[in-house]
Amino acid sequence: MKTRVCPFLFRSIAVLSLAATAMAQQQLGVGYAYQGVEDHDDPGGSLVLNYAVYLTPSFALQGEVTHSVVYAEQELFNSSGNSVGFQDFYALSAGAYAVYRLPLGERFFVLGRGGALVLSSEAETCVVGDCEVEENDPEVSLSFGAGAGFQFSPAFDVQLHATQLSAEVLHVGVSLGWSF
Repeated sequence: MKTRVCPFLFRSIAVLSLAATAMAQQQLGVGYAYQGVEDHDDPGGSLVLNYAVYLTPSFALQGEVTHSVVYAEQELFNSSGNSVGFQDFYALSAGAYAVYRLPLGERFFVLGRGGALVLSSEAETCVVGDCEVEENDPEVSLSFGAGAGFQFSPAFDVQLHATQLSAEVLHVGVSLGWSF
């Protein structure tokens, strides 16, 4: 009996989720974020792509992918204080968030979000012309952020946001959203 109930419940939840998604407001967002990395002097930059399904006018479930396009960089020094090389940091992340959006009047809003993500990263270290790439194992961590936005029309908005991706990586950026 248990073997028949579990697949039925799974299929029922999947069908209800798809039906709710079809009826709910959805938003596709694209943007750019400065990527601050702990111990790196020069920030990098990432492209940001997200998709949200609003279950109520204020609450959404959101998926987001970020990809470094400008690497964060740190200069390396020897014990005499002379520059001997650099280290570049690259990151790719995929996350799932719960988002709460609070309107402040007709056009302005603030938002907060929290969730979990998988962060894959690598660092390229070059010392006196000898370069080595170190790939880090994917890291699963909690992520949270906040932001504010302006609604241009019912279909378009712009958001300024900050998101702590992991203990070492902070994104601060802007994104454009298209609601449908």
